[in-house]
Amino acid sequence: MSRKNILWLYGTLFIFSLFLRLAVAGFANCGEIKTVRPDTDGYLAPARSLVERGGYESTRRPPGFPILAAAVFKSGGEERALSYTLAVLSALTVLAVARAGFLYGGHKIAVTAGILYALNPTVLGNAPLLLTDTLAGLFVAFQYWFFLEFYRKKKSWGFFGCAFTAGIGVLIRPINSLFILPLLFLLCFMPEISWKKKFAFAASGALLFFAPFFPWMLRNAAQGAGLCVDTNTGAMYHQNGAMLLGEVTGRGYEFEKQRILAEQEALFKDKVGFPDEKSREVYRIGKYKELVKKHWFVWLKQQMNYQILLPDLPSLLECLGVTSSDRGTMAILKEQGIMAAVRHYFGANWFFIMLLLLPLTGIALLTYLGSGIYLLHALRYWKKYYMEIFIFGAFVSYYLFLPGAITAPRYQIPALPCLTVNCALVLIALIDRTRNGKQNGETSADNEVQKAGSGA
Repeated sequence: MSRKNILWLYGTLFIFSLFLRLAVAGFANCGEIKTVRPDTDGYLAPARSLVERGGYESTRRPPGFPILAAAVFKSGGEERALSYTLAVLSALTVLAVARAGFLYGGHKIAVTAGILYALNPTVLGNAPLLLTDTLAGLFVAFQYWFFLEFYRKKKSWGFFGCAFTAGIGVLIRPINSLFILPLLFLLCFMPEISWKKKFAFAASGALLFFAPFFPWMLRNAAQGAGLCVDTNTGAMYHQNGAMLLGEVTGRGYEFEKQRILAEQEALFKDKVGFPDEKSREVYRIGKYKELVKKHWFVWLKQQMNYQILLPDLPSLLECLGVTSSDRGTMAILKEQGIMAAVRHYFGANWFFIMLLLLPLTGIALLTYLGSGIYLLHALRYWKKYYMEIFIFGAFVSYYLFLPGAITAPRYQIPALPCLTVNCALVLIALIDRTRNGKQNGETSADNEVQKAGSGA
């Protein structure tokens, strides 16, 4: 394919993706702003303090998203401009996903993966929201792309780029703070690299990983918050911990959450026992760890929460002005299941609305199905395709497992680059098989996965 045709192909993919996201952002910012969520102010308040007073006056949230917001505000924009900026970044993520697909199987895989990501309802619905998920998704897509440059093309810079990008990602969402572990695990099993070189890569990669966020941890320690990226991690106690207790005691999530919050409010009035953020954070994290140790089996079950994979149709519909948020649907989903949540959210016409949304739902389900087929094939021939299984673990399972019991569909966004590429491999293989009319012998799908597993 000529350079001109390549530019046309990927330019069209980007413009298509950008148009969809700007359209959703346009509806979301028309009239009353629909891009604000309960967590939004926790990011925008420090952003405004950066612009107005030149300082970051919080340890509660990491600075990645607030710095982006501050840059937009400093340039004269406000919430709407920030929303459109995020929509553009979401479109750029599509190109990163496409590049990752290209490294696995050329332009057909690249474009297919890009289209799957561009049309994913969860990505579309969250693109303009004033939250960290779109920005975090961009950086994870770059992590995945860079690692594939290392794995597929044996380019050393890909490993270091992945480590450094993951480190920056910690400053956006602290869930990335443990990513160095799966990354080093992948390095250990990389073929054709000597152990001496692996040790050198591991040491350099770890330094690059910690370089972006360790200075911020020192800053928080100096602020009396302890050596941490943020002081919101302790919220696990009244969120995940409440979900854990809700199931154990049978009293439900909301009851346990309000009980824990009231208990904390009364306890933290003691300025001697809890004089600063560090002491309060240590207490909350400690109490959560106690619960996990005491009810570890229930905790493990709740960590494997399939609900994280539900397409985020509500966010998309809320951006379009069709429905509204904060209606207690999450609690119903956790306690009564999917169908009860669907009926509650959409009302009496839930069946017809879901029917209209079937094409977008189908995109998400197709992505899961195709990626599942890819993984099953790799598991079947695990001795040959072990690296594909490990990559799935690092770039999918890691991001789906860590959020735990309190999940929102937007938490799946970091896993979608890998999922869409895997699905694209299977779809193109099946199309080629149908086109070539192969009836006997090894299927094209097998051939495609074999190519991927061999690094050819």
